[in-house]
Order: sequence, then structure tokens, then C-alpha cells
Amino acid sequence: TANKAANITATANKAANTTATANKAANTTAAATRGTASAALKSLTDALRDSQLDGRSAAEALLEPPLQLAAAVVAVEVGLWVRDGQAVQDQVYNYISANPPLRRCMADLDRLAMQLAATQLRAPVFVGSLFCAFGQIELLSAAAMGDAEAISRSLQSTFGEARDIGNGSGRESLARRCATAWGTDERQRASLLDETLRLLLQLLTHLPHPPQQAYAAEETRLQLRHLLLLKPRTHSQLTDAMSSGDDEPTEADPQELQAALDAVAVRQRGSPALYTLKEAEALCYAPTQPALSKG
Repeated sequence: TANKAANITATANKAANTTATANKAANTTAAATRGTASAALKSLTDALRDSQLDGRSAAEALLEPPLQLAAAVVAVEVGLWVRDGQAVQDQVYNYISANPPLRRCMADLDRLAMQLAATQLRAPVFVGSLFCAFGQIELLSAAAMGDAEAISRSLQSTFGEARDIGNGSGRESLARRCATAWGTDERQRASLLDETLRLLLQLLTHLPHPPQQAYAAEETRLQLRHLLLLKPRTHSQLTDAMSSGDDEPTEADPQELQAALDAVAVRQRGSPALYTLKEAEALCYAPTQPALSKG
């Protein structure tokens, strides 16, 4: 019996050593991966800062195409672009689509490109390019100068009657080719200003995260908040909604989904039982989350 117990103890110790070795190897691999990713990111940002392309920095060259495309998408959404009708609207839908998740290889990557470019540009250049692309350069200029009357005139132009505003001077860049005073009525101009500020907030607050469990759990809670803020839903409806956004739809992990639900929602009695969002969780809702609908 004593020998048997000793063998069991030795086996347990061996298993513990094996587990410790595996954990150490996993930690080493994770650290190496993080180190490689950090080195690659540093190399990329250095190139964006130091390289030149057609007389401008690589960061400016990287920023312009996705920024112009973002402005074009908004122009279609607010009705400024009606040529090609349904065809161009379908292109916009596919570009920003969350289900199927085409946005992951379209809008999400363009947003990441803009964020990378922004890290290597002076704030006035980046913000000026953004407002210029959306036709809001006059308002930004007035705000930068602290001219209250100019700000008032610009806002009146946005929300009141349309009027012509010249493009002004500037070097050959995005600023020279931008559109100013877009929109034929106050609804379109107000929507353009709204989308300008929305994109700015997205670029500044919704940064890319490493694929770690904590970030994945928070992303699940964020999606649940959005779904439940729209309306109460059953457990099966939430499971279907959480699975439908995957490239290859799979059922969400039941334990992880339930833990996220318990954190953000309350299960109401009834048949079928509905989950409603906790009152305090509504304050955590992020209306500018890129992956969520605007509805």
C-alpha cells in the first residue's frame, strides 16, 4: 500500500511538473509573440514617420485613401450621391456590413490604417484632414481661431440656409481637394457634421486590442448591451445574434455568454423568459462603437 501511495504521489508530481513546463512554454511563446508584434509595429510606425511618398510623408499617403472613402460612404448614406442608385448603396452596405462580417476586411482595416497614420501625424494635420474631407473645414478653422462670430456663422450655414463657401488656398494635398459646404439642406449638412464627429471619436476611443480573453469578454458584454438596449430578448435570440456575426457561425460558449449576461442583464419571469438590460449598464453603452448599428 505504501509503495502504491508513493507511486501515485510520484505520478502526481510528474503531472504537476509537466503542467508547469507547459505553462512556462506557453508564457514564453506568448511573450515572444508580443515581442515580435511590438517590433513589427515599431518598424511600421518608423517607416510611416520617416518615409516620403510624392513629396509628403508616408503617414499622409496612408491616411488619405481610407479617409476619402469614409467621406464618400457618408455622402451616399445622407443622399448626396444618387448616381448609380441601388448599386452604390449595396456597395456601401457591404463595406460596413456586420452580418455577414464583411466590414472586418473593409471598413475595419481602413479605420486601422487611419489610426496608424494618425499616430505619426501632428494633431492639427490629422484633425484638419478629417474635417476637410467631410466638408467641415470652415467650422474647424473658426474654432481654432476662437472666433465666436465665425463659429456662429458656420453653424448657421450647417443648420440653416445653404451658402457658397470657397475652397481657399493651400498646398496640393487632401486639404486642397476636400469638399466644403456640402449638402443642399440642413439635414444633410447636420448629418455630415455628426458623422465627422462620430468618426473622430471612433478613431480616438476604439483602439485595436490584442486577442486576449479579457478583451473578448468585454466585447461580448458590449454587444449584449447594444442588443438589449434596442429591446428585451430571449436567451436563444441573444445566442443567435452573437453567433451570426462570425465568419463561420458557431455557437457562443454557453458559460462565457451566461457570465456576460449575468453581468449586464436581468432575467425576467415569464414564458418565454426575457432578458432586460440593467439600468446601470445603459450608462456604459458606447454609441460610437464601429461594429454596432446606428439604429
